Amino acid sequence: MDYATPYLAIVTWPYVKNSVFFPWFGNSYWSANVWLNKNDPTFHGRPA
Repeated sequence: MDYATPYLAIVTWPYVKNSVFFPWFGNSYWSANVWLNKNDPTFHGRPA
């Protein structure tokens, strides 16, 4: 979603940790350390 947002407007959710500012060609490896905090109260997940 960050690709579709205006310049310097970052889509963030409180349960996404270690997010990168702007992954682009050649530096997508920055996303390797992004993780979801399932203990965050705003994280709902999918129903089982």
